[in-house]
Amino acid sequence: MNKILTRNKFALPMPASPDYYSLPTESLPTLDYSVRLADLIEFKCFLESHGITTQNTRIERYIQYFEQVVVGVEAAEVSIFKNSQDERFKSKTDWLLYALREVDELMWILKGFKTHVPNGLADRLKDLVSGSDFAALDTNSRARNVEFELRIASYFCQAGYQVDLSTTTDIIALNGDFAFFIECKRVASASQVKQRLAEAVKQLGRRMPRKHLNRHAYGYVALDVTKVAYSHNGLTWGITPEHSKDINQNKLKFIASQIDRDVNSYATKGLLKCWLQIHISCLIANPPAVMSRFSSYYIENFRLGGHAIAALKSLRFVDAVSQNVPDERIWG
Repeated sequence: MNKILTRNKFALPMPASPDYYSLPTESLPTLDYSVRLADLIEFKCFLESHGITTQNTRIERYIQYFEQVVVGVEAAEVSIFKNSQDERFKSKTDWLLYALREVDELMWILKGFKTHVPNGLADRLKDLVSGSDFAALDTNSRARNVEFELRIASYFCQAGYQVDLSTTTDIIALNGDFAFFIECKRVASASQVKQRLAEAVKQLGRRMPRKHLNRHAYGYVALDVTKVAYSHNGLTWGITPEHSKDINQNKLKFIASQIDRDVNSYATKGLLKCWLQIHISCLIANPPAVMSRFSSYYIENFRLGGHAIAALKSLRFVDAVSQNVPDERIWG
């Protein structure tokens, strides 16, 4: 099998293993665009069932775009996304990648809420449909903040947790033994990572009891560090799928190395885990493909001891659900 030497210019730091990636001999299976369109229409119906109108929102525009993509006509991107144009949109592939980034996240959210509808969801959905068409152009952070919160909530829903979005805490997720109080933060720059983590822990300190509904309560912080890793918050690329995965993981590991001690220092405040996330669209060279990459890295706080070890173990299924696992519909 052919090998290709790649110099991972995006990674911080360079990967420990050699920069050699085997070129795949066949294309990766992927979801057809018609499946994404069907999910968008289902998501629109889901929103409307909760009293949320999608008329003249980005949801409606995504549907219009993928309707054209699916039937094979040349999509009129400039006409559909009239207020979302700058130098980053230079080709049909650019438009497709930016749209996929948005739609794939909405698909993840829908998947969880089809399993379990959390308390307090309707109010969050109202914010979700607002905001710019593309995250890279968003000046109203509220919509994307909520979208991140709902994606994290969706993972817990898919893993069988009872989820509550109706309190001052972003998310409360319950299983049979534990209550996880979760604060979600989107971080805009490297200088803000520790600050945002400290804010989240402070909020947990005010809001989280020692026990909740007869369950031991633990704090959990989810940080979206996409803009820390990629200041443009736009698109990235990889020679192969594994190469693109390693790029993100190396960035996440570097960010984690800067805050690992901070996470452990919050043991007395009940912080169990810090979950770092990158969500970005990626162009793959071999085999040629466009995809949305969801990458995760966890810092687990073992200094809590006692019931915390069992609590960490109970989260492993949530971790598995959140991985960038192919949709089961890919395999028919």
